[in-house]
Amino acid sequence: MAVVLPLRGWADQSTYWELGAKSCGGWTADRQEHGPAEVGDVAWIDGFVTGINWYNRSQLGRQTDPQGMFGWVDNYCAAHPLDDLSYAAGALVTELTNTGN
Repeated sequence: MAVVLPLRGWADQSTYWELGAKSCGGWTADRQEHGPAEVGDVAWIDGFVTGINWYNRSQLGRQTDPQGMFGWVDNYCAAHPLDDLSYAAGALVTELTNTGN
């Protein structure tokens, strides 16, 4: 499993699967279409957080559910449509870490 570090400055040194390279604009379009691409996108975000939790032996997201996390990514991507989805995932991990979720 490839993992992107949640720090923007390290993104060029990280390896991630194709979905992480998708733009936030692509995430937003997929979420509006409710098709197979959306399933892959949300699974990628879920897997990203799960991978961070496994690696760090943490429980990020324990105070919310996947829909809450996906909604957070929706808001991030609406504000940053040109960012890669991997940046949104990293920002989500940072938010969950900072808020104790």
